[in-house]
Amino acid sequence: MISNQSSLLQNIQNRYLNPNGADVWFVFDDERIPGHRIILASSPWLESMFFGSLTENNDVNMNNSNVTSRSFKEFLRYIYTGNANLTMDNIDEMIFLADESLCQEIFDECEKFLIKNLTIDNIFVVYQLALRHERAVQLKIACEEEICVNAVHTLKSSKFSEIQFDFLQNILKCDSLVCEEKDVFNACIEWAKAACRRNRMDQYNPINLRAQLGDLIYQIRFSSMTVGDAATCIDSCPGLFTANELQEIMCIVGRKNYSGTTQFNCTERYFSLQRNPSKELKCDRFSFITSDRRIFALTETTTFTCNRPAFLKGFTCECNHCVNKTARVSIVETKGEENVNIRCNVQKNLIFGTKNTRKKRHGQIERTHTSFTAKVMFDSGILLRPGYEYSIHITFDSLLLLEHNCVLKKKVRVDHDIVIRFDKTNDIVTSLILNRFDNRKYFRRIFHNPVMWCILVGVLLVIAAIMRYDINQPDSVLVHLWHMIKSIFEKH
Repeated sequence: MISNQSSLLQNIQNRYLNPNGADVWFVFDDERIPGHRIILASSPWLESMFFGSLTENNDVNMNNSNVTSRSFKEFLRYIYTGNANLTMDNIDEMIFLADESLCQEIFDECEKFLIKNLTIDNIFVVYQLALRHERAVQLKIACEEEICVNAVHTLKSSKFSEIQFDFLQNILKCDSLVCEEKDVFNACIEWAKAACRRNRMDQYNPINLRAQLGDLIYQIRFSSMTVGDAATCIDSCPGLFTANELQEIMCIVGRKNYSGTTQFNCTERYFSLQRNPSKELKCDRFSFITSDRRIFALTETTTFTCNRPAFLKGFTCECNHCVNKTARVSIVETKGEENVNIRCNVQKNLIFGTKNTRKKRHGQIERTHTSFTAKVMFDSGILLRPGYEYSIHITFDSLLLLEHNCVLKKKVRVDHDIVIRFDKTNDIVTSLILNRFDNRKYFRRIFHNPVMWCILVGVLLVIAAIMRYDINQPDSVLVHLWHMIKSIFEKH
């Protein structure tokens, strides 16, 4: 058997933008682009053009196609050669062409390109692009996660006030915005003022502001606000709410039963964000072994704080016995005395069956410790926010002797920039299982890594010392190296 597959592929690639043998022309105002039906017929969308828009001289009018000739040539390049140059300037038209032509390969490449180049500056432009194309599911998820995690910055950006009403609605319905709810309210007011300016209306008239927001005002979660924050928001825009709405807000904020029709969304934010990051982090609290044994109570509580947004996927418990226990696990998020939210409340089966042996030197004595670990994983993770305190309450169904003789750390640094602080060193939770949100930002990890900074400073000092030493020597290595490089360039 013989094959000339490579030569056939090369022949097709050589036909790209080649007028020789072209039997169809795509006509733009500024350019005529040649094409070959036998190659382009692989796209049903392009094939339909040949029979729907052709004139007598085989011209296809592209002036009403919403794409430029430059982007269309990149689209043809992919069909002919399998490659295309994607940039932020042409990505809008390229993903449109991929969607119209039902070319899944190009669409997937466009989606990957946008996810890779997603920043806070272009997040809303890309998000609007994702919402315009129903197939861009992964891009929509990536944009919403980026908006949620960086909500403090994105909601205050100038680009936020320029988004369309439908896109604002999608953002307000997200249950995972990592910011205070008063920031969401202020962002909505700024958006409404910008909308009034675009429509040439008085931006200081509360009636005009309410007309721009409409029922979106009900997506503000006043149930997540303190009484002081809610009062500040209401006072900043007098006349924005009706009397019935104000009554409902006060009852929601005051945690009182409200008998009327509930209009405002009372779903707590920061709970339902779904994500599958590539790297799982473990916050291991083990410090050393002690001769003292700590006996656990029927209810155990572990309280901690986190300095950066992180995703809590689960935790591990440890004791000196191989047992099977059923327990009620609840996680409570608190900030001050007014803001208390139950983030999780589930029944779990704790199987202390994974054997764990540690050797740890404490002073002159080396101790060996054997314990049994139980792992608890949540079906949907919990978003940890800076400035909030989290408590893991474990209530066992029956009292059974559980103990261990480990001393745990009160402060653990995870992945260089995430710091978890615990309130005590003797409890049953020995580690937390976390995911970070910014897996793509490798430079941020290096920036927050003190070891990398020490190595970099050390290398620079060594280089500076060698250069200073070599320059002062008449027969130095650097002088010889310079003359060798100079002679090479002189020969050429």
